[in-house]
Amino acid sequence: MPSHRAQVLHLCMICVATTGACAIAISFHAGSAPIPYGLAVVLVCLACGWQINGNGFVAAVVPLTFGIYLVHPLVMYGVKQFLPADGHYAAFIALATCLSAVVTWGLMRTPLRTVV
Repeated sequence: MPSHRAQVLHLCMICVATTGACAIAISFHAGSAPIPYGLAVVLVCLACGWQINGNGFVAAVVPLTFGIYLVHPLVMYGVKQFLPADGHYAAFIALATCLSAVVTWGLMRTPLRTVV
């Protein structure tokens, strides 16, 4: 991107388009399936556009991000077996992310650390 302002503008357009697509899908009785994906796109756009200065927490979490990305589908499947996410998507996403971080952190202390 030529500038941070242009990047933020593009990310905002992606958020608006995604929100609109989710609203259209829900209005055509697609159920609640588009909600988690729409929320994920908006959160990723926020993370890409939000400039922060690193601190101790950021430095500790950054090495876990790729492992969380790899492990979260399995963790979400396991959590869904015990706790239905009906109507509580934010709590479900937060729980799955935290559990994925714990699993990744544990795997990083094993010989599997080269994978995650």
